[in-house]
Amino acid sequence: MSNMEFCYASYFNTTTMASITSGTTSVANLFDRKNNTFYRSSGFNDDTTATTIRLDLGTSQNINRIVLEGINWKSFKIYHSSNTANTFTLLNAPTTASDWTGNSTTNMYLEFATVAAQIITIDATTTMVANQEKICSGIWVLEKYHAFTDNPTANDYDPLYESTQYKHEMSDGGVAVYYIQDTFSCKISRKYVDPTEYDYIYGLFTLNDAFVFVPFPTGTGWDGKIWLVNWTGNFDGMQYTHNYKGNGYSVKMTFEECAK
Repeated sequence: MSNMEFCYASYFNTTTMASITSGTTSVANLFDRKNNTFYRSSGFNDDTTATTIRLDLGTSQNINRIVLEGINWKSFKIYHSSNTANTFTLLNAPTTASDWTGNSTTNMYLEFATVAAQIITIDATTTMVANQEKICSGIWVLEKYHAFTDNPTANDYDPLYESTQYKHEMSDGGVAVYYIQDTFSCKISRKYVDPTEYDYIYGLFTLNDAFVFVPFPTGTGWDGKIWLVNWTGNFDGMQYTHNYKGNGYSVKMTFEECAK
């Protein structure tokens, strides 16, 4: 199991960054962080016709993670700087280049060495079920901030979905419930944190901005769990573990998902 990762907020976050050959009315669904909304091509339900998604980040950014959610693409290519030869060399993945001809995975967490790029392009040609419209529920363009050297124990990682809902009692005594959405939050405790990682964790707190949390990143069989969160509350991490400096620090963290 991979160690928990933290990334800066996605560089792709507005419709004006995207140029798409088809289905422009659903572009916002690519970054709204809702798994039940999708970008969908229109009139491109033909495996001989490619849909191109071109992302212009505005300025060159150092990126080393690309996340795809809810795709139905069988053959597609991801490249940068408007050159189809500039595919990404993937790490910890079943394939080396970001160019697929027989994909069957709907969620992908793609890791690669840092590349400075402004333009990211995806050409999606065929679909897993032949001749469907090309769909995708989310694209994240990320720069890694830090990965834990050690994951917390099961008892020290407390994830939760909080349901936002309105409940009305009806005249017959029953209830009607209107669901708005589920929001992720978690509490993490770490012990024996060495000074180097302590600085990273404290730096995450002092970002004073939203960041991306991926609890179990992996290039194969990724579970699709990724959230834009804030560190809420105080920094509880100034005490040493077991009253001895050499043991490192004990740190407690609380993350809550950003509004969608």
